[in-house]
Amino acid sequence: MSELVARHADNGRTLEEWLRALRNALASHVGQPSLSPEQFVGALEAAFSGPVPDRDPAWRSEDLSQDDETPTDAATIDRILKSQVLDLEDADASGALRDDYRGFGLPVGRPEGTLRATDGFFYN
Repeated sequence: MSELVARHADNGRTLEEWLRALRNALASHVGQPSLSPEQFVGALEAAFSGPVPDRDPAWRSEDLSQDDETPTDAATIDRILKSQVLDLEDADASGALRDDYRGFGLPVGRPEGTLRATDGFFYN
């Protein structure tokens, strides 16, 4: 993993772009019962260099919540990635991404009643 990150140290993608590209790279594996380590690393690599699809505005109205008792599967990972992208957008809109104390954790600024698979705090 550290070699992968080092190879792409000069990559100019934002974390949000990388997450959308990762989601895109994982899409071809959705029907598989699991990923091999090579497939997983390949998806991580593709997130640095593959296409970055646009965020679907419909994600904002989806119930992206996750029951902690449900086993993790492709649908769970998809909800988590969508949630992370939306949380980054909300953190930017709320100012949490620019707050000097963001390393201690701040609410991302989600709209009231939002249901997501991730915690509502942002740490940088």
